[in-house]
Amino acid sequence: MSAQDLRPSALALTLWLNALRTGVITRSDAFNACETVTESNHVEYGQEQMSWDVVIGLVSELSNPCLAVLPVPGDFGGVPTQVTFDMDLVIGVVAIGNDHLLYRNTARTWILCKQEHAIVPLDAGHSRRTFLDNLSRATELLSQHHFLGDRESIEAELERHSPIHLPPHIAKRQLDAIDQATRVRVVALGALTNSYSASSPSTDRRKIEILNEIDSTARNLLSAIASE
Repeated sequence: MSAQDLRPSALALTLWLNALRTGVITRSDAFNACETVTESNHVEYGQEQMSWDVVIGLVSELSNPCLAVLPVPGDFGGVPTQVTFDMDLVIGVVAIGNDHLLYRNTARTWILCKQEHAIVPLDAGHSRRTFLDNLSRATELLSQHHFLGDRESIEAELERHSPIHLPPHIAKRQLDAIDQATRVRVVALGALTNSYSASSPSTDRRKIEILNEIDSTARNLLSAIASE
């Protein structure tokens, strides 16, 4: 469970690109942010290495926001299968319009590809309500003593938690939601990874389902906040 797993680059990229689209930041700001977030001075587009200007040019012409997607095995969030075979899932994906995807592949190269997709925007309000509802159930679960994570490793990961590189204009409510969802993912994934139970297998399965569900709703909230 690394920091990169919990603070995917696609979130920060989407926030910066949407700030550019709405005119909150300049093209130069967006260019520098792309290089900083990706730690790369180029993106591969059509099998050619190009500067981030190609991405900035596409985003500048959009009428709708870029969309962040945090796919996991079994839930790709509308990302085409042929793309998921090539991508580094923990980084996430940025959908630029209806026919472009930005992601990092397994060789650690950033790719911009012309590809239609089935990614749809998530409503931030609905995502937050669903997240809070599931959080209440997960909190009740984690407070019980039948399913215990390694408290030390969870607390160590929380201590390492630090903000991702975000645009300066971002609202406090967005920052708070990103922080809360990320911290919940730390606890949920820690409980899944470092847990044991003395109860029945059927009970364990239900507990694991709930933990996976809260992680899913946390990912959806992160995606929705970045895609506003």
